Amino acid sequence: MVKLPEQDSDDGKDKKAIIKDKKNSNLEHDVEDNLIQGLKSGYLAHYQDHMDDKEIEGSIKARNTISVEETFDPETLFFTADKIQGFLSNPEFLDNFDTYLTMHLLIAVSDIFEKENILIRKQFEEMLFVGDIHGNYNCLEKILEDFKARPENTGIIFLGDYVDRGAASIKVLNRLFLEKLIYPERIILLRGNHEDMNINKYYGLYEEIKDRFLYRDVDKVFYWYNEIFGLMPIASLINNEIIGMHGGLPKGLVDIGEFGGLKKRTLIKPPEDSKELDQYYQILWNRVAEEDYDFIVEDENLHPRIRFGQKAVKEFLDHNRIKKIIISHEFIEDGYRYLFHKQILQLFSSANHMGRNNTGAYLRIGETGREAIIELLP
Repeated sequence: MVKLPEQDSDDGKDKKAIIKDKKNSNLEHDVEDNLIQGLKSGYLAHYQDHMDDKEIEGSIKARNTISVEETFDPETLFFTADKIQGFLSNPEFLDNFDTYLTMHLLIAVSDIFEKENILIRKQFEEMLFVGDIHGNYNCLEKILEDFKARPENTGIIFLGDYVDRGAASIKVLNRLFLEKLIYPERIILLRGNHEDMNINKYYGLYEEIKDRFLYRDVDKVFYWYNEIFGLMPIASLINNEIIGMHGGLPKGLVDIGEFGGLKKRTLIKPPEDSKELDQYYQILWNRVAEEDYDFIVEDENLHPRIRFGQKAVKEFLDHNRIKKIIISHEFIEDGYRYLFHKQILQLFSSANHMGRNNTGAYLRIGETGREAIIELLP
């Protein structure tokens, strides 16, 4: 298995994990080792060695989860195409994966994310763009049905915020990660501001994990998911015409090539000693404003952000010779809105979000370039 690049830690210490022998998985690692590195370096064998059979069996029966015990083989990839299709055919199991199965899934999908650039460049004949899902599995299922009914050279770009506020964050994540294993080139999963442990610990994901996993595994699983979020790309350029991102344009970054100079990281928020909001943070947290200015800073204590206006949009599009920016990030009653003569499209794809009876929406672009807003009714 591919070893993940080492992540920068808060205290600046080096994080190392070394496999000395694959078969007995003897590990040398720092107590604060990067969790996904730990996964890829033999955590599965470590768990198997430290849980007795009765404890495993009792956990499975108590929670009605799926276990990988019958097919466990640390030398092979568990998620074969047949097994993935089996899980997708039984969606009721998707939020009942046990610790082992969750670990296998995150290991498999991390291999894909770590190879993707922070800015994804793709060419598609047809495409779908999807806004915030926020744990709404029913809307996600309808969107994926549409995607799979389209021609083979159709791509789908999710703009982030898969978790929190809705009832099925884990189910949404597991479904998307399984689909990503099947369609690694056609499904693009961008990071949203809720794909961050400083947010999803308080807005839903952490509570779901507490409800579904053994007490001693809760924090581990929570950190594993968030390490995966840190590997996700944050922007996509499709057909050299449309750029998608979660929040919006960052101040001080005009050339699209500069996106590639940003570095992936686990925590979105800039370091405490940072004097300004860096561009990685802004791409996930900035908001569009229906005003004719470039940028204005909003003074919020917890999550300061910058609003960008029409001047910033025009400068960015003209400089990079692209046609449209597609974003999400905010609740929209009708599921979508166009701004600045359709240079901006903002999407929100979770219908009846938190009981608000709103419409969700996503964008479908056909082979001829014709756009269609597809509504998701509450």
